[in-house]
Amino acid sequence: MGEQLTAEDVARMSAQEIVAADRAGFLESFKMAPRSHALPYTVPVDRATGAPVPQLGAAALAAMGPEEATAAIRAGKFAALSAGHDVPPPAPEEASAPVRFGFQFGAQHIEHMTAEEVAGYRAKGNFYDYDQAQGAGGVE
Repeated sequence: MGEQLTAEDVARMSAQEIVAADRAGFLESFKMAPRSHALPYTVPVDRATGAPVPQLGAAALAAMGPEEATAAIRAGKFAALSAGHDVPPPAPEEASAPVRFGFQFGAQHIEHMTAEEVAGYRAKGNFYDYDQAQGAGGVE
């Protein structure tokens, strides 16, 4: 590995120079260095949609190939990282659990309810088991 580049060096480099330096191993110290201070930055805006460009962190950069990293740099996805703000990877999406209230009404209860009551209790999750049984072709 040759001479390691500093943050100031990287700030003056083009995307192609950064990719070339990364391939040559000159950015290892830069990528692994703890960020002692961060600079203010403005989140870039996507020209097509006008929405803020989602920012990526060091973990995303490490997982990318050179061409993908160059495209992300050009798109402004590393503005936060370049300013010293590491963005954590997104949390895995949790599967949304269906609404299921503890007390479940059955077919015998529904006979004595109005349509509004049924809709209200269904929205609260009191008909989850009944609806599942109906969908499976059975009745409680």
